[in-house]
Amino acid sequence: MNASLQTYAAMYQAAGFIPLPILSNSKHPACKGWQTGTTPEAFAMHGGNIGLTFGAGLFVLDVDVKNGANGMDTLEGLEAKYGELPATLTAETPSGGRHIVFRKPEGVKLGNRVGIMPGLDVRAAGGFIVAEPSTLDGKNWHWNDWQPDTGELPEIADAPQWLLTAISKPAPEAAERATSATGGTADAYTTRALERATSAVLSAAEGARNDELNAAAYGLARLAAAGRLDWGQCEHVLTRAARAAGLEDGEIVATLASAYAAGMASPNHEGEPDTGEEAEPLLLPVSVGDVLTNPSKPPRFVWGHYLPRGVVALLGAHGGTGKSTIALMLAVAVATGQELFGIETERCRVLFASFEDDGAIVRHRLETICKQWFIEPAELEGHLVIVDGTESPELFTTTARDAGSVTPTYTRLEAMAEGAGLVIVDNASDTFGGDEINRRQVRAFMRSLGRIAKANDAAVLLLAHVDKNTSRAGKAANGEGYSGSTAWHNSARSRLFMVRDESGELKLSHQKTNFGKVHPLLSLDWPEDGLPQLSHAQPGPVAADSGLLAELDTRALLALIAEFSERGEHVTTATTSRTHAAKLLASEPTYPKSRKPADVFTLLREAERAEYIERITYQGADRKPRERWNVTSKGREFAGLAATAATAATVQVTALSAQAADSCGDCGDFSAGVIGGKESAQVGAKVSAAPEQSEGKQG
Repeated sequence: MNASLQTYAAMYQAAGFIPLPILSNSKHPACKGWQTGTTPEAFAMHGGNIGLTFGAGLFVLDVDVKNGANGMDTLEGLEAKYGELPATLTAETPSGGRHIVFRKPEGVKLGNRVGIMPGLDVRAAGGFIVAEPSTLDGKNWHWNDWQPDTGELPEIADAPQWLLTAISKPAPEAAERATSATGGTADAYTTRALERATSAVLSAAEGARNDELNAAAYGLARLAAAGRLDWGQCEHVLTRAARAAGLEDGEIVATLASAYAAGMASPNHEGEPDTGEEAEPLLLPVSVGDVLTNPSKPPRFVWGHYLPRGVVALLGAHGGTGKSTIALMLAVAVATGQELFGIETERCRVLFASFEDDGAIVRHRLETICKQWFIEPAELEGHLVIVDGTESPELFTTTARDAGSVTPTYTRLEAMAEGAGLVIVDNASDTFGGDEINRRQVRAFMRSLGRIAKANDAAVLLLAHVDKNTSRAGKAANGEGYSGSTAWHNSARSRLFMVRDESGELKLSHQKTNFGKVHPLLSLDWPEDGLPQLSHAQPGPVAADSGLLAELDTRALLALIAEFSERGEHVTTATTSRTHAAKLLASEPTYPKSRKPADVFTLLREAERAEYIERITYQGADRKPRERWNVTSKGREFAGLAATAATAATVQVTALSAQAADSCGDCGDFSAGVIGGKESAQVGAKVSAAPEQSEGKQG
């Protein structure tokens, strides 16, 4: 949190204003209930910008220069006709406009209005403005002739009568408003949109009225951004409908302002009337004659062949299976470039958007992952972004029978996804506000996520709930277990499905890919005090050759682990470390090089179940507990090794000079004492050896 922001909040409060937290680089309130005011301490938890609300005696003339409307020109014309405005508290805005603060006479009622004249809005009781020291896209708001830290508020002038008259003119009749709202063109598309929006607000059920107003206003604001509707007139129509539905003015104003800002950033040109101009082609030709001389780039993936870039993938499972935890594990693995379940990742920036579980729950899961994988949270800064969307989860909504449209939350997600290589959305049931059995709406929602994927060449992974009974029956293999329309799995370019079998194991299957062959089934154990990991009963090549070849390879691995231990080097039990067993041992001549890392992990777990190896906890140079493999006496006998090790292997690094310390980010040990899990007595390291223990306690 920026300390100066909290200081500004306290100064504004001392000057008689009501501060509220605003999202960073935004004009949207950071929390609900802002109309009742917030304390300066609230800024320690919310927002990166600051806004001000006003009491009943003040209002702001908001002069904008954007979207083709120049409020400065409008104001200049008014002053030329009626006289100059009196000197009063004024601020400059990032758009080149102004916020001009006035007092109004007692008894005069002013509401919040947008577009009263080109580029002129009014912010009164129930509305707000963004204020100094807020910034937007590198530009800032700042006061003229006032420094809030002085505490001396400039004189706020009374509004001249001509201005009060201009901004409080009675609205035309509703019929005239409806006609002008469509800009006089009244094409069928915009007329239906206005009618549907009004009807949706009027018919909204209690508890859903504000959400319906937000969706309706956002859709109309997008049309206004395209120049197809007059937003001021739309605002009037929606306000009347919202009041009739039972919403309070303060809530109406805030919702319309937020929806307007988001809608203006996403103009809607769909269904525009024919202008006589040549339209963009709906079917684009694809070149075929140069596929050999000018080949297209091959598909890229962020995790094996599970998650292709540029498209949407689907991970389905019924509630309580653990898909959110596994998705967060994937996010951390990709953000750090580590393997997950023995499968390589491509390191990139990750955006994890949780719309089902709040931030505290996600942080708890992340804490477990960092502890289990020995990751310092600071390593994730700049690589992993987690957002809590539980307060306003819908990314897509519908009105009446249309295909639906994206929401302000989607617009925010779209902006935050810029530069990400992986975007995880948890989950579909919270973010999709349409009819889950309506194929047209489902496909429109999936296409909206696809736009984010394509714009960033990112893999977008959408988590989805699956019907529990059908998933147990195995129907989900054909998409039948997905709740609602088959368009969910048909629209995904890669599809994963997870279920817990009767033994308690998790089965993660790769059901579909449009980019080659599907991966084999992954079997996962989930220890009570740990994280999901590859189980011993892993299907695939290891299971197929679990006879003599597997026995020989297991003996080779045991011999290597024993050799490393006798040299004072550790082979970690972690499968996600950048120095895991497969990588650490791979350079040795006797390593089974035909094995993939996942196969090696399976052999080691089978060896553990056979009591050939065991897990030993030790203290690393950073004094954190670590875990390594140790070959037991039974394992040494199986591998044909001597019953006891020749040298001591239990080593503890107790001190290290600052000059020799070179942190190995994977294991927390240091190069002067431990390199990639290796321990040696070097300058600056104090090494103690313990006598060798028998019965599998060596090293």
